[in-house]
Amino acid sequence: MMDTMEWLALVIGVIVGLIGYFRVVDYIFIIIYYALFRTRRNYDAIYDAADDEVTYRRFKSQLGIESYADYLRLHKTVQPSSFERFLGYFKTLSTMIFLRITPLVLLPAIIFWTNWYYYVIGVLMALVLLLIYKRFVKGFRAGYYQRLMVLAVIIDYLKSTKL
Repeated sequence: MMDTMEWLALVIGVIVGLIGYFRVVDYIFIIIYYALFRTRRNYDAIYDAADDEVTYRRFKSQLGIESYADYLRLHKTVQPSSFERFLGYFKTLSTMIFLRITPLVLLPAIIFWTNWYYYVIGVLMALVLLLIYKRFVKGFRAGYYQRLMVLAVIIDYLKSTKL
């Protein structure tokens, strides 16, 4: 049977995990999804798949493009530099999550010196709950994150060329 301090560590771990990871769960999904596509060949296959009309309709308001033909031209123009931009985003997200957010979320485990593993289990439970929530309740599938990264790369290109 669990002691009061063990329950407290577990509950506080869940609360801190929910608060700490609530805003970055999309980034975690991006890292999980794109971990397999960090080679040029694999990334180009995903980038080429995002030249469809669904992607254009979903993001045309953010890109400020009037026609699908303009989107295709922009998509083709951005392609040579898209992989380097993607790697920059991927490394930034990985660094932010693993070196900044995760240590801050796990720092309170020091308070529960003898029951730190209950705290960590609580944080992991919160993370799994958030991932399930985003996947099944919000319905964000892999295609959403694929299109999101392509949008980020294209917007980054547009910003750098307009300066």
